[in-house]
Amino acid sequence: MTTRTINKTVTFEKPFLLGSLGKKLPAGDYEVVTEEELLEGLSFYAYRRLQTYMYRQATPDKSGLAQSYVVDPADLDAALARDQAAAKQKVDEDDDHAATAHTTEKDMKFSDREAMERASDDGMRVEPG
Repeated sequence: MTTRTINKTVTFEKPFLLGSLGKKLPAGDYEVVTEEELLEGLSFYAYRRLQTYMYRQATPDKSGLAQSYVVDPADLDAALARDQAAAKQKVDEDDDHAATAHTTEKDMKFSDREAMERASDDGMRVEPG
């Protein structure tokens, strides 16, 4: 029986829930290892997934223990999609907030100029601050 191992690193921006584990995990980088076996007797190469593991290296600010989990790849993909959607929504909200703040600043400058013109029209002496 021929097997292969596929390694990749995934990054979660926020703590996430993995349904197959039933608990919330911290944000960060995780190594995902998938073991597959070659299906023999076919006229083409095909593999069957045997197991998918997810590892988190020990971090200095934690207890110093590495963590490993057997995970369902579909749950992992769903958690990654939720994390990426939340990150994109935050970027969009930040962009909207920046645009609103910029517009408000423009409006304030316009209203200051408008107030100065009205005061000048009323015979007041106006000096920009």
